[in-house]
Amino acid sequence: MASQLDSSVEAQALQVLNDLKAGKFTIGDILGPLYVSRGPAMNPTFNIPPGTKEQPVVAPSVAMLPAEDPFVAATVREVGPSPEVRPNPPPNPAGYDLVVVGGGVAGLLSVICAKALGQRACLVERHYMGGDCLNVGCFPSKAILACARAVHEVRNSPAFGVVLPPGEVGVDFGKVMARMRELRAAIAPHDGVDRYCRDFCEDVFMGEAKFTDKEGVLEVKRTHSAGTEDTEGGEGLVEVVEVKYRYAMVATGAAAWVPPVPGLRAAPHLTNASFFNLEERPPRVLLVGAGPIGLELAQAMARFGSEVTVLEAAPQLLPREDRAASEVLRGALERELTFHYGAAVTGIAYEPPFLGEEVPSSSESRTKAPWGTYKVSVTLQVRHAGGSPAKL
Repeated sequence: MASQLDSSVEAQALQVLNDLKAGKFTIGDILGPLYVSRGPAMNPTFNIPPGTKEQPVVAPSVAMLPAEDPFVAATVREVGPSPEVRPNPPPNPAGYDLVVVGGGVAGLLSVICAKALGQRACLVERHYMGGDCLNVGCFPSKAILACARAVHEVRNSPAFGVVLPPGEVGVDFGKVMARMRELRAAIAPHDGVDRYCRDFCEDVFMGEAKFTDKEGVLEVKRTHSAGTEDTEGGEGLVEVVEVKYRYAMVATGAAAWVPPVPGLRAAPHLTNASFFNLEERPPRVLLVGAGPIGLELAQAMARFGSEVTVLEAAPQLLPREDRAASEVLRGALERELTFHYGAAVTGIAYEPPFLGEEVPSSSESRTKAPWGTYKVSVTLQVRHAGGSPAKL
């Protein structure tokens, strides 16, 4: 019965695609009135700026840490690239209807849809399955925010008649992060390699994807760790396979941009890719840029007990949002965070905690004390009444 239902759904989906190609109806008929031609009010115009050939400096991929944590190890076993745990399969000689590059939310949904349409699909991922959402975005951030909200409610509970013992409400930051890692490990199998190979696509290849000059051929390169039984002469063995395909989807996502501030790229710093590796709470935190991702984590760190300062070059927080909405949020956040608007960071210098200690790379940020010292140079702009901004 279930197989008959699946076949019926696939047949209906294929019929819809054929009708779209034949012009019997449009995508607007499927997606609803927002996409149907009913004037500019119902169809906003999106002005996408032209691209640039300059290669932006983005935060590198970061290994999930601490490696010795059993929940980190369990997560990596499910979604990670380790060839020692799960070797790549041989490619299907007949090729695939669809190859998807990137195992984040968009890539995972793409192979699910391909499966529903009866197509052979394979997935290529170079880092962790699940993308930002599982590993360094939606899920871990909301797990931490839930703890921050609980701390905030406890601190403010006397207004509701709750009697607290004398003294400040304590927070075990290590336990906050450990809870997040345990919860993340529990749902990792849902985005894992084994599940997608079993339920949604023919194969999953872990490695670096590269389009070649051969039409319909994708190259997947995977480097095995040195010192494993798959290596030769102590060096990492490079494994390269060619994957044939009819259609390809690039769903490689995005990474945090590292601003061209003198000294920043040479100093260890946190981005959304490395923040969730923290094991201890830093006493002071500086956030460069008042965007939504940074602000939610900044507020959480303030509620956990860190002294948080936010520098924003624009005259408002959330500079891409409506000014009125930004003002409402500012009124709430300025009770917990220190903001400086019109602030341009002009330089950052890092001093390690111990004299003579080698400075780690920017992708090797400390996850626990001792933290070291940062000296940040900032140019502030103040706006006089009726005048233009002046620098301080």
